[in-house]
Amino acid sequence: MSKKINPKEQTAELNRARLEFLKRNPKEYRKVEKLFNQNGKKRNKFATALASYSGNNQKIKKAWDFFLQECLFDEDFKKKLTKIKTLPAANTGWHFSRFVMDYQYQIMARGGEDVGCLTKDSLNAKFLDYLCRNAREIFSELTNGQPSKYLLVGIDLSRTKEVIREEVAELVKQHQDKTGLGLEDIPQKRFKWLPIVDDLLEVWDLHDRAGQQPWQKTFKRISEKVKRPVSTVKSQWHQAYEKIKGKPYDPNSKYTTEKKRRKADELCSKCPHGALCYKKSGEWIPCQEYLQIAGREKSLKTIEYMDKTRYQPDRRKKRRKTSDKQ
Repeated sequence: MSKKINPKEQTAELNRARLEFLKRNPKEYRKVEKLFNQNGKKRNKFATALASYSGNNQKIKKAWDFFLQECLFDEDFKKKLTKIKTLPAANTGWHFSRFVMDYQYQIMARGGEDVGCLTKDSLNAKFLDYLCRNAREIFSELTNGQPSKYLLVGIDLSRTKEVIREEVAELVKQHQDKTGLGLEDIPQKRFKWLPIVDDLLEVWDLHDRAGQQPWQKTFKRISEKVKRPVSTVKSQWHQAYEKIKGKPYDPNSKYTTEKKRRKADELCSKCPHGALCYKKSGEWIPCQEYLQIAGREKSLKTIEYMDKTRYQPDRRKKRRKTSDKQ
């Protein structure tokens, strides 16, 4: 069922939906999980190195680990997150804390003046130097790599929230007029599927649990269960497929190829369950994992698996009845 998305919650809903789609693509999910673990190991190594300056104090190590938990140390993981994560429409970064961490790390390594002992003017001067040295990285983060779409705003946090809100709203109003800014050619991102994301996931899960049976039968049963027209169910499954697989559905993708069979055979050779696919008669009944990789054999019987959701009358019977009447 379609639901109204509060503008304040759109980014959170987008990221929730994309996480759910990712979970339904085991291969991609395992890649992200592996990168996540790599990033954790690198963060732990860095926190351990920082703690070593204090005699390997475990409390200090835990404090650094907590402070660094939002930092990304693995470049591949950072790139992957950029592709699958939606950043807020109003993006920001509190770089002062990063400057303090960087400066504190340097004085720990060589000994020197603590950042807390600096005067206000010295602190501002050093922080400005830090911003200038890391300008490209900072601007890339703030604009999500698309600076032509973003309005950069500096906010004085010592002012009241009411004043800040009013002045930011006025700035946005002044600059959102696209005329002459080169934004009119940038396609607007629409998320028409977001209000029905739970419907898409529901249809996908029901179809995934249906197993091997004709598409016509599967979609009809799903339609009865979710109480939506068959055509709607099929359309929603196609939308879910594109979100999960990252490409439009190709009807031929379910059929086997030599390459798919080789991958499936590799799976069989590493199977921990032994020869459970063989019945007493010696007949081989492939498991679900094998079928998902190998696909279906394309033969005359596969006509029943074609992507048809409407009932097609048997014309031969119709012709036979006509000839009987004659």
